[in-house]
Amino acid sequence: SSKAEKDRGLVFRPDGKYFFVTAHKDKALYVYQIEVATDTSSSWWPPPVTFIRRFGLKAAENGSSETEDDDFTDLIAGSDGYLYLALKSTKNVIRFPMYPESFTGNWTYETLVQPVDNKKVNSVWTSNDGKYVYVLSEEEPKVAQFSSMPLSRIGIAAFNSDDNFRDFKLSHDSRYLMLTDKKDATNLGGLRGKLVNEINFAATPSGINLTRAYPYKLKSDLSVLSPTGNDILFTNKDKP
Repeated sequence: SSKAEKDRGLVFRPDGKYFFVTAHKDKALYVYQIEVATDTSSSWWPPPVTFIRRFGLKAAENGSSETEDDDFTDLIAGSDGYLYLALKSTKNVIRFPMYPESFTGNWTYETLVQPVDNKKVNSVWTSNDGKYVYVLSEEEPKVAQFSSMPLSRIGIAAFNSDDNFRDFKLSHDSRYLMLTDKKDATNLGGLRGKLVNEINFAATPSGINLTRAYPYKLKSDLSVLSPTGNDILFTNKDKP
């Protein structure tokens, strides 16, 4: 997924046949079909792209007061077959099925209503097996865990950190939760991690200590997993 201070989201469906784009100005999600995954001709570039659907998130269109937002902070293709969109200002996350019979007609969303205790949401991730959904708070060092099917909240984990987290990922085997602590001070901030089976996602969370993997002076920002799963890369917000 694409992620920035205000997410300009562009995500491909895992089979490569469709991609999704968020639009802040008109508060909408756009669906396009693309032939990259199926076109075998020698003149395949640029690949044919077809506009499929504009889904208006305003209450007066296809959305509601829970989705009328122009501050999208994350867009991901989950491993559970759903497309997740984090809505910062309304403090909600919504999800759409990525493999419907049709993207027109009755294609719609489910809502994770204020998943991290009425705090603004930052990022979303899913476990590799698609069983669990994780939501990162924008305002506190907390992560909520949900069951994907049926969609229901399990609990929240609160972590001890130097500042709030900027981004997070699960390792490819879903054993480790890794977060970027944006504190900019010597021996503070950096990358933090914890085994998922050592995290208590509870109704009333208490502070959990994390291993600081990169405790140097930098404002850690976005994170991405390497294709092999052996490394996690993250950026320094203040430097290239």
